[in-house]
Amino acid sequence: MKILYFTLHIKVVKHDFMVQLQISVRLFFFFFFFFFKKKKKKKKNIYSQPI
Repeated sequence: MKILYFTLHIKVVKHDFMVQLQISVRLFFFFFFFFFKKKKKKKKNIYSQPI
């Protein structure tokens, strides 16, 4: 019984860790994309301005 509980606990912890990892990775990519787009937009605006 104890062993079964232990394996179940490990599975739950592993699953939780994977979920956390996925969330952090998504957040990272979201921020990266946002920052990159912002940077690109700024550059574009500089070029589109009449001299």
